[in-house]
Amino acid sequence: MRDRTKKDTSEGSIKPSYAILILFGLGALICLSFGYFSLTSVSSITSGGVEVEGKVVEIVSRYSQRTSGGTSTDVFAPKVSFTASDGKEYTFISENYTSNSSYSVGDKVSVVYQPSDPTRAIINSFFQTWLLPIVLLSLGAVFALIAGLALYWIINGARILGAAEKTIAKTQGTKRVQDAEKLFEKVDKSANS
Repeated sequence: MRDRTKKDTSEGSIKPSYAILILFGLGALICLSFGYFSLTSVSSITSGGVEVEGKVVEIVSRYSQRTSGGTSTDVFAPKVSFTASDGKEYTFISENYTSNSSYSVGDKVSVVYQPSDPTRAIINSFFQTWLLPIVLLSLGAVFALIAGLALYWIINGARILGAAEKTIAKTQGTKRVQDAEKLFEKVDKSANS
């Protein structure tokens, strides 16, 4: 059993299992939410979309990221122009930025757009279309699994530890009874001699 004379040093602090549950639970919620939003957005464009040929008209530099070495690196995305079925020309910038662009000005690309709103368009490639939703949903699933394991430990850990404490107490109690019996035998032998 737990020694009640020792002071509990965890008083006022969060137990590690609760911290894991909270952090990974929030991470799962955020990743799954953004992943779902990204998936529905892409699906709405691709499901009823029209595919046309587009042309990369510019490589846009947007962010400056800090690397682990402390230097900054620009990230790039293609700006694509295409002609919709209404005869008008539309331009959009891809939402996927990379540190080195795989596109060059003048490249021909497949574009999918919504006929009802041609400003909603994406480059029709696996990386440009599905990578972000897959990564976010996968991370969210891993975080949810870790949070679920932490929750399982919080719920069942006390029961497991309680059973272990009872087993130890019974073992210690049995040993004390055996020690007492040996002591009585010694006393009996010395009294009989």
